[in-house]
Amino acid sequence: MSLTDFDREAIMKLTVKEMLSIIPSSVSFPARVRHRKGNVLSAAVEAGFGNDLLALAGAKAGQRSADAVERQRRKRERDRENQSSVQEERRVARRIVFEQSRTPDFSHFLQLPSDEELRAYYRSFYEATSNLALAEDVCGVCARLLNVRQAAMKVMPVCSLPHGQRLRSRNGHPAENIVEGLVLAGEGVIAGDSGTCHIRVCRSCLLDLERDVEPPPKLSLANGLWIGKVPWQLQTLTFPEQLLIAHLYPRVFVVKLFPRDRRARDPESLQSALAGNVSTFEFNMDKIADMIDGRLLPQHLSILASVLSVTYVGSSKLPKQWLRSTFSVRRRHVYEALRWLKANNPNYYGSVTIDSGRLQQLPENDVPVEIVANARHEEDVGVVGARTTATCRDMMNSTRQMLATVEMTGLRSFHFTHTSDERDVGNFWEKAYPVLFPYGVGGIERDRAVNVPFLEHVQWLLQYHDRRFRTHPTFTFLACGIQQRRQALGSARLQMRRGDFLRDSHILSTITIADLDDAAAQEARGEMVTNAAVKLLKHRVQSTAMKVMGSDAARLALRSQIWSTCIWFNPPNVWVTINPDDLHDPVAQIFAGESIDMDAFVNTAGPDKQRRARNIARDGYASATFFHYMISTILETLFGVKVVKNSRVESRGVSSAK
Repeated sequence: MSLTDFDREAIMKLTVKEMLSIIPSSVSFPARVRHRKGNVLSAAVEAGFGNDLLALAGAKAGQRSADAVERQRRKRERDRENQSSVQEERRVARRIVFEQSRTPDFSHFLQLPSDEELRAYYRSFYEATSNLALAEDVCGVCARLLNVRQAAMKVMPVCSLPHGQRLRSRNGHPAENIVEGLVLAGEGVIAGDSGTCHIRVCRSCLLDLERDVEPPPKLSLANGLWIGKVPWQLQTLTFPEQLLIAHLYPRVFVVKLFPRDRRARDPESLQSALAGNVSTFEFNMDKIADMIDGRLLPQHLSILASVLSVTYVGSSKLPKQWLRSTFSVRRRHVYEALRWLKANNPNYYGSVTIDSGRLQQLPENDVPVEIVANARHEEDVGVVGARTTATCRDMMNSTRQMLATVEMTGLRSFHFTHTSDERDVGNFWEKAYPVLFPYGVGGIERDRAVNVPFLEHVQWLLQYHDRRFRTHPTFTFLACGIQQRRQALGSARLQMRRGDFLRDSHILSTITIADLDDAAAQEARGEMVTNAAVKLLKHRVQSTAMKVMGSDAARLALRSQIWSTCIWFNPPNVWVTINPDDLHDPVAQIFAGESIDMDAFVNTAGPDKQRRARNIARDGYASATFFHYMISTILETLFGVKVVKNSRVESRGVSSAK
């Protein structure tokens, strides 16, 4: 018989002794054959023992596989036991160290700090809120607006930058700010009287430049992060006007948070919040007849009725003045914006034709009928009440939406996919926000010499010196929504890799709309859900949502950590709630861009009440920065608690600490 290569490979795993064991004693091989495995195999096949060798090789392979599985099982058990014992030893050691470090010193218990110590604590707080401590400046390398002290900002001649050749332009855009051959942010460059230019450099950029490598620093403008200045033609556009010139339409449900006292308020001074999910739509080129021959802009006014709606919740009447100032469309402004984009953004607007007929359909300066027709007034303020947990009613509605087929004429869903050829697809952010990326370059997750992750790039954009991203009405919400979706998908992927997911998927596939209806009715009556499949679905959804920032499940997990901390470290003796007021604190206004002298502070100077409220409402990043800065400053200077590299440093502080 003839053996295949696969058969010969399997038989060759046998030893010479095992091969000879199946040869009868009546058959003998010469000594020169018996000493080489290949010769024994050839001789045995010629003698007609090929099938016997294959059977023996199969039996030995099965035995080796079973032995290997058993060895792996025993090894896993040993590793598990060793790991458990090591973890227990470490846990006990940490507990002993902790108990030794927290041995109470009753001699200082309830002892108040001296007057001199109090003055020192207050002085450190004043210094932490002084002009020097709050000073911000622009790094000329990364174009970020950073705290001078925290970023360890340095000023040096441009020619003295280490490995400055790494900052040379790779795209050669004519609008780039080139200083001595380097791509730099003009706001971070200081022109000297002698012709020598100096530059402000933050610590992270300087450390990156000191590395002797070829690629540019990750967060430098030379790494494809240059986005250019926003021209006046785009700065003056209202939100509907931005939609009329964009290629993509992010549908972000942004709500204004009106107070419960029902007093009349300026909507521009009210905080905003994100409600629901984030989705994006692209104009369907195939279904629109007049788009076949060319790319025509601005978009039809009818597009506003599909992607924009206004709902006013409250007992008072709809504020028409705010509606006019926020949702007006001005024909001349749209034309000037398209003309500028066509001349300066060839990637996405070079082949666009400005349709005079569509321009004539736009109002001179008024709210389009398409927006007014969709504006609704809801007097029941209870519709905006937030729930703390997801219910079966929510899952029922979501399931119905997934089962239903919704066809939107002229629109199609935009998928967040990435291809190596961006000439056909383009960058999502550059197409959706021409006001933020006016030159069609610098978008998130675009190909670069040094990759910049999504979250890190969003943080860079929020720190950009001109504040365009942090004050945009939808950019922050869209970035947050995409990050939440990715976290949800990542958590769901982990759930699917569990060993019991296949079994649970069969159980979940049996759920019907009627089951969700019954479960929703039980929850409405305050009863426990009895359907085992629906309970399993709620458990799976809860486990997935715990990994998503800002979700109810994530907040519940944080509360569980707080309670577990109390159990481990014992309950606190005093509960303290610190709630900095971002509407009236001058530090918050400084973070929002106001110029206030903290060293010679005058409470009647600076922005008035309405302007302060508008500053905080339009710049949520400044409000969050203020909260983090104030809490850290209060804990460090007044309470004497400072965390450095996972360790805690304590002093007495103004409270009678210890």
